[in-house]
Amino acid sequence: MQKSILLPLISFLMLWSCSFFEKDKVKFIDTYREILIIREMYTDSARVNKEIVKLFDKYSYDWDSFTEDYNSYKEDPQVFMEIMDSVRERNQRELNKFRLK
Repeated sequence: MQKSILLPLISFLMLWSCSFFEKDKVKFIDTYREILIIREMYTDSARVNKEIVKLFDKYSYDWDSFTEDYNSYKEDPQVFMEIMDSVRERNQRELNKFRLK
């Protein structure tokens, strides 16, 4: 009887943890994407830093936690490349929307 309950429970926990990982990954991608946009928009580094701090508040990050996530993703080159590709694709889509206006 316990074995029949254990398998669905383990399956649920695995899916649940993957869901959190994906949520965190999307949060990181959105934040990093917007950081790149901010850096392109402003040349003044003090202004850039202020805007990034606002952005971190929006996504519930701080410098340390963002850096920690960045380094964590960077440890797995395949995941890091997927993230960078996603950032690039999303920014390209936004740029294309802007150009069409």
